[in-house]
Amino acid sequence: SATAIVEIYPELKGKLNGLAICVPLLNASLTDCVFEIKKPTTVEEVNTMLKAVTKSGFLKGILGYETKPL
Repeated sequence: SATAIVEIYPELKGKLNGLAICVPLLNASLTDCVFEIKKPTTVEEVNTMLKAVTKSGFLKGILGYETKPL
């Protein structure tokens, strides 16, 4: 799925890597994304940013954000 994301957003080429995991769902998948960042950050900052872009950012309707335990 990381490969597919780069096809949709070519500006992320070379900036994104990930691993897709098959899950028993008809219309969803689980993706483990790896980010390399240039400045020190916290887990809370990353989670806040990801949650924000799933609600109203460019990934709305594409990326979901879930807090339920797996």
